[in-house]
Amino acid sequence: MNSFLGLPSDEGLGAGRGNLSSEFNVNKGSVEGPRGGTAAGASVEGPRGNTVAKGGAVGPDGGVATAEGVRGAGGGTAARGAAVGPDGRVAGGAAVRGPDGYGGGRGFVAG
Repeated sequence: MNSFLGLPSDEGLGAGRGNLSSEFNVNKGSVEGPRGGTAAGASVEGPRGNTVAKGGAVGPDGGVATAEGVRGAGGGTAARGAAVGPDGRVAGGAAVRGPDGYGGGRGFVAG
């Protein structure tokens, strides 16, 4: 398909990009609690210090929760999370903070 309809060749596709996997620091793990709950999470840090993380957990009685966050190289952060208890009650929230320290947040609880 090279030069099909006058489009350029894909011959050099990927050239000069290097090995992207060496530019990122990836961490992951899981754990089981003493009462049988489990949790797992992962984070990725990019070449300029930008970081993203996500985790989840299931409690021994059936509750579940998840959270995620990001941190920019310039110092700004954002996070959000939600949980559902074993009895059906729910809670969640989100927050942001700029590099100068100002920020805001919101949350809810129902049930």
